[in-house]
Amino acid sequence: MRSKLSLLAASAALTLAAQAAVDLGNGVKIVPNVTGSVEANDNLFLGADDTVDETIWRLSPGVTFAMGEGALNTAQFSYNEEFQFYSDNSDLDTSLSLVDFTSRYDDGKMKIAVDAWFHEANQATRDTPTIAGLVKRTLLHGAISDEVQFTEKSAGKIGLTYDDTDYSRSGYSDWQWVEVPVQYFFQVQPKLDASVGLRYRKNNIDGPLGDSDSDELFYNVGLRGELTPKLTGEVQVGYIQFNPDAGNDEDSFGLKANLTFAVSPKTNLLLDANSQYGYSGIGEAYQDNGLTFSFNTAISPAFSVNGNIFWHIYDYSTTNQNDDFAGGQISGKYAFNEHAEISASYTYTNNDSNLSFASFSQNKFLLAATLKY
Repeated sequence: MRSKLSLLAASAALTLAAQAAVDLGNGVKIVPNVTGSVEANDNLFLGADDTVDETIWRLSPGVTFAMGEGALNTAQFSYNEEFQFYSDNSDLDTSLSLVDFTSRYDDGKMKIAVDAWFHEANQATRDTPTIAGLVKRTLLHGAISDEVQFTEKSAGKIGLTYDDTDYSRSGYSDWQWVEVPVQYFFQVQPKLDASVGLRYRKNNIDGPLGDSDSDELFYNVGLRGELTPKLTGEVQVGYIQFNPDAGNDEDSFGLKANLTFAVSPKTNLLLDANSQYGYSGIGEAYQDNGLTFSFNTAISPAFSVNGNIFWHIYDYSTTNQNDDFAGGQISGKYAFNEHAEISASYTYTNNDSNLSFASFSQNKFLLAATLKY
């Protein structure tokens, strides 16, 4: 443990010694940062009966490039390398790369958004629980959307999204999907648009269950903007056709909603809801119906609190498995100034499955400190 703490201290000192925002001109700025954290986890591998307690130390130095602040076109690129150290299972020590990019363009008549990331992960999740170890994978995401204002009261939006989950361990199914959403908006009130749309998705699954490719179509209508003076966001409801290459076709209700209710200038309540299809870590298709209620509030300019509760029902298409996955999180953050902040959080999750080996509960406590210029 002493050597781990020494490594954390030395790495933090080196990062801080070199810490200084560099302004390259033309709206380009380089901002170094470092985050250190410690997590207490009472069920590292999400076991149903045999649980493993663990304390995980993390150090994540990185850098952010910000471009075009205040301009029509803005972009941000960040890279962090997260070093993980396990107190009782040092054979799990690893480092993970996290790369993110976003870009926005908005001239009032055209809005272009680009998002991309490459993340490495090494953990058990609801659909990859195991008592044999953690599950390492890489997550690749790329998305671009373009919204064009046709007239004062109408607009069209088209997008392209690619996602790839690639597992390093055998026994799991890689999942790649390509999605093309098309949406037409027309103004029904000064700050409210109605919409009609179609989303096509192609899923490619490669794993121990064989190829389980499928096509999805989501026909939807919706609203976006100011639903009431305090309630804003976007809602899409409709009909999903799920057509796997092998197995029976399915039809179901589709939903995508992101709403924010402004309780006060400092407090917001948020609702995320979905009804959609997905795949487990071993390539089993399921329907996911989920709700997440969350809040954020600024107690003071320096201190903020966030929390959420969630509930998902996973109904598997090719087996009789049904999971009720629920939990919540509460967290607080205190910013000493624009360069330093500390945070703490508690997270509880519980999976209640009709398959006994798939049921688990987990408690996590996290303390973190971030330094940046």
